[in-house]
Amino acid sequence: MIASLYKKHVTRVVLLGLLLAMAGIIWYGILPLKQVVYEKMRGIQEVYARRENREKQVARLPELKAQYDAILQNDKLLDILITEDTVVDFVKMLEGLASGSHIEISITAKENGKIIEREKAAVKPDQSESGDPDELSENSGSKEKVADILNDMPFNRYLYLSIKARGQYGDIIGFLRKMETLPVGLDVIRIEMKQGEAQKEAPIDAGYGVNPFFLSGGNTQARGAELLAAQKDVFEAVFDVVAYVDKQN
Repeated sequence: MIASLYKKHVTRVVLLGLLLAMAGIIWYGILPLKQVVYEKMRGIQEVYARRENREKQVARLPELKAQYDAILQNDKLLDILITEDTVVDFVKMLEGLASGSHIEISITAKENGKIIEREKAAVKPDQSESGDPDELSENSGSKEKVADILNDMPFNRYLYLSIKARGQYGDIIGFLRKMETLPVGLDVIRIEMKQGEAQKEAPIDAGYGVNPFFLSGGNTQARGAELLAAQKDVFEAVFDVVAYVDKQN
């Protein structure tokens, strides 16, 4: 009886056993293995993501260093800026340099001595309704160059000064060198220099007093010739200087 039933349903029993075996393999074998593989893939993706993020951060190091250097440069710039309260001291400093360099200077503040604040903008050449265009371009060439320099300045708040100097060539150059090396934020944006004109009638004593032993005409002429020769070595220079001014809160 049992044997006949077994023979009759053996196919179904075998199929049922195979299904149960397959279900067991899937449940206890494939699904756990799939979970392990998924976790491994996730871990690999995280490793690659961290590596890519690290590479991006390393690639940004030059940019971050440039930003850091810019911050340090701005700190140094703020340290050398003058303030509105120290403008007079700055002018006295220039006068002291001139006195030490044995030259005469006169300082004039442009824009009525106001602190200039400007925004960087494209320089537009001056246009006139009348006149020769070639002549206008020649006359305005130096002004446009100065305007270009003003637009490219590192700080847009400044005091515009014009310094006229008179003295020996070497003394004027020495004064310019000392002025440019001051611990103050400034730029010399224009320089003009020419030989000074000799005075027609040079004083005999030239500040030393009249010598009673040299009152003859020949000695007077010789002394005047010496003074005229000395005056030929005198130069006159004009420096346009911008001194950067810090904005007080």
